[in-house]
Amino acid sequence: MVTRMMIDTAIAALARHRPGVTDWHVAVGAALERALAAAWVPCAERMPEDCVEVLVAVWPSVYIAEREDGEWWAVDRMPSAIGGVTHWMPLPAPPKEPARGHPPGG
Repeated sequence: MVTRMMIDTAIAALARHRPGVTDWHVAVGAALERALAAAWVPCAERMPEDCVEVLVAVWPSVYIAEREDGEWWAVDRMPSAIGGVTHWMPLPAPPKEPARGHPPGG
């Protein structure tokens, strides 16, 4: 897994090869941060905040779920407890605009 320290080390190494150029390493750092945020996180490493919807992996399936009081709950019409969650990741951001020909909320 990529860590923040690995990102900082890579940016510092790039900066040493291109002294005086600052804008590109900010953009590279931001791109790496987005990639890091979108990566699967092992549950053994850390857990998401309570009551925040995330994607979870229960081999071989993926669900939208949230964690509350140490329990995982699948987010569906009727929430149900799930076990065997090994990894989680933040949900992606929604599209910035609706698909052409589809009104918002429709």
